[in-house]
Amino acid sequence: MSVVRYQTQAIYAQHGPVTTHQGLDPLTGLPVLLYTFPGKPLLGVGDLASDNIPGILASSYDGKEGQLVVAYSRQYQPLRQPVEADGVLPLLLDSARALRDAAEAGVVHGDLRPERFLRAGQHHLIEGYGVRWIPQRSSYSPPEPSPSYAGDVFSWAKSLLFLCGPHLPAEAGNLLSRCLGEPEARPLANELYQAIAAWPPPKTTIPTTAPTTAFDQFDLELSLSDDLLATPFSQPPVVARPQPSEREPLAAARPDRPELRTAGDFPSAEPLLRKKVAPEPETPGFVKMPPPGATYRTVSGDGRPAAPILAFSPAARKPREAPIDLGQRERAYRRLVLLALLLVLATGLAFLAFWRQGFGNALGPGINPVVRFIVNVGVEPDDLRQVRLVVVESPAGSRLRPGNEVATVPGPAVLDRAGLWRLQARFQNLTSEVVVVRVPDERAITITLREPDAP
Repeated sequence: MSVVRYQTQAIYAQHGPVTTHQGLDPLTGLPVLLYTFPGKPLLGVGDLASDNIPGILASSYDGKEGQLVVAYSRQYQPLRQPVEADGVLPLLLDSARALRDAAEAGVVHGDLRPERFLRAGQHHLIEGYGVRWIPQRSSYSPPEPSPSYAGDVFSWAKSLLFLCGPHLPAEAGNLLSRCLGEPEARPLANELYQAIAAWPPPKTTIPTTAPTTAFDQFDLELSLSDDLLATPFSQPPVVARPQPSEREPLAAARPDRPELRTAGDFPSAEPLLRKKVAPEPETPGFVKMPPPGATYRTVSGDGRPAAPILAFSPAARKPREAPIDLGQRERAYRRLVLLALLLVLATGLAFLAFWRQGFGNALGPGINPVVRFIVNVGVEPDDLRQVRLVVVESPAGSRLRPGNEVATVPGPAVLDRAGLWRLQARFQNLTSEVVVVRVPDERAITITLREPDAP
């Protein structure tokens, strides 16, 4: 795919003869990175697929300089300082996966250093694969001069020692130290990834701060109880009892305690303590809290004293209907219907988002979709390639102004307005006559390039 359609913006980085620009894809509105360097690119579109290496969008080579376009997101920032403790294991695992995928694709990076590691949240990328880097000696360069897989392993380990330094686990330090040995003794990229993936996740510790909510207090107590169950209980300390000579004197001898009154004119409490309280009479069969719908009525007529009995109203005697109980089959049917509705809704939302991304923002944010007309343009002589097609005059309302480049031909050219167009082809010192195209009536034209007239 041609790199001409991508717009070049600010310089992202400069490393010797390799220049990296931030760019923009005008058809999708998404940012990209454009590398320009001497030599042919090491990768093409679809040569390398990895979750931790930016995807290749386009590459080209004109015999002298190579250009490479990769996907980019401004959320990913280069790592220039050591990471925190919770980011060490994700960085090790993601970067080892990138190293493994590149080795399986048969490509060598050649210039790994900390700023090549990009981070967004807990996800990491390694940028620069596919570029023909010119080796420059640094503290991260391997001893051997030529780029190799073993050299990438050495530079990867040196970069991670800087980025993970104070928080590096012991097993990780041993693994990285092996990567700094002789080239024949360094582990392969696949072995590195398998070793890091087998490490257990870091252990969580009990927070030392006081809980702020009831849920925090519950979690803290639960974790403490788990720790107590995991350790044997210790016997409580034995406190020595005081000897009789060391005991305090009796309460009667204390000056601050009043003496007990044993004589005098005051009523005795003994009769009150011995008196039994008569129980409260209860009516036989009397229920203090009757059930709903029950009332009391008095029964008499045979000479005996009237006694209340429970009587239920007709409404209360009516059997109550059982609550609605759906069977297992009805529940499964309702769940399937609900799942189908959710899938339809998700599909509709995804289609709407795709339509907006692919058409509504085709030329930039905030721009409405426009109608496009495709004109197939041929070139004479037919052995010319990468010929620039330039607008000389466009219809009213077109976004393409005179002097704008429409496309590289031979091939299709996209025009955004119906009407009369005047186009011209240019290739180095060759130019063509101005060709008039009426859109949408004409869908194919041929442009002839000629040498400029001698002065």
